[in-house]
Amino acid sequence: MTMIREHFMKGINLGGWFAQADCLGDNSPRNRVEMETHLQTYITEYDIRQIREWGYDHIRLPFDYRLVEQEKDSLASCDMFIHHLDQCVEWCRANNMGIVLDLHQAAGNVYGMTKKPMPLLTDEDLQNRFINIWIKLTEHFKKVSEPIIIFELLNEVSDSTGFLWNRLYLKTIGKIREVDPSRYILVGSNEQNSAFRLKELDLLEDPKVIYNFHFYDPMMFTHQKAHFSEDMLLYNKNISYPGEITGFPEYLEQHREYVTKFAHVVMENKVNKESMEKLLAGALNFVKYSGKELYCGEFGVIDTVKSQDAVGWMKDLVSILNENGIGHAMWNYKEMDFGLVKLNGEIRDEKRLNMIRLVLQDKGEDA
Repeated sequence: MTMIREHFMKGINLGGWFAQADCLGDNSPRNRVEMETHLQTYITEYDIRQIREWGYDHIRLPFDYRLVEQEKDSLASCDMFIHHLDQCVEWCRANNMGIVLDLHQAAGNVYGMTKKPMPLLTDEDLQNRFINIWIKLTEHFKKVSEPIIIFELLNEVSDSTGFLWNRLYLKTIGKIREVDPSRYILVGSNEQNSAFRLKELDLLEDPKVIYNFHFYDPMMFTHQKAHFSEDMLLYNKNISYPGEITGFPEYLEQHREYVTKFAHVVMENKVNKESMEKLLAGALNFVKYSGKELYCGEFGVIDTVKSQDAVGWMKDLVSILNENGIGHAMWNYKEMDFGLVKLNGEIRDEKRLNMIRLVLQDKGEDA
């Protein structure tokens, strides 16, 4: 059974609900009462039904470790989180949609930490906490077969050593298998789930372990002028699709602190389907040599980019992924600078949404 091809080809992320609620600006919950309101209203059954009607077959559901562990600084209890999670599972069951349950934030996981090993990969206590989260969720969902729930062990890992993440993920899967031998599990690549780092993963023969990556390359286009990204604010260029990327090597010469982050795209001077295929080579080769299923858990273009350009990039990407049997989930459904709908549920841009729906259908030039 090809799980991705049959059930997880067209998805969308629900970022901002169980994870990154603190990224909603003035609308971020500040106490437990506001958090309860947020959990009740940010995503409802109406949203799941709408997502299904738009043509998506699954959701990727990011969550924060603090909701499971009930840390002192958590704004919600574990029971509250599990209640809303179970409710979402029922909505997805009713609408025939799968779920990727993504641990988006874990204690000791530091985004982009490259100069030394991040704490999660070296601290035994943090690793035990990480594993215990998955044991708890494995036990909770052990008897749930519908909807299909895939566990995504960790979002966008950074492993400066290149081997410690392999060690932790293999150990974690071993513990999950002691409880549930049949759960589907997603394992992401190093350097924030980069396509070109997939080759460094130690692969398991377990047919229910699937591998994944994210794709926002080149970020000079997908994240242009992003208010939350100092490097893109400093670069400050408008780039069309297809189009040219100008002055980036010179920019990095003046801002050496960003060289490591952009090393793999520093010489890209165009953004088009040909350059995209080159940047995806690590993923496309992985499918060929590994024989494993592959999934792209995030892709998207910031909402300040013109709709025609954003959708053009997405159309070419989805076409390549579909051609290679790689399922995918767009970032993001609501808000978070990439969302299709506003916080109040209103559609942000009908034209952009309609073009994206054509992209999902892989309508080629019609999109």
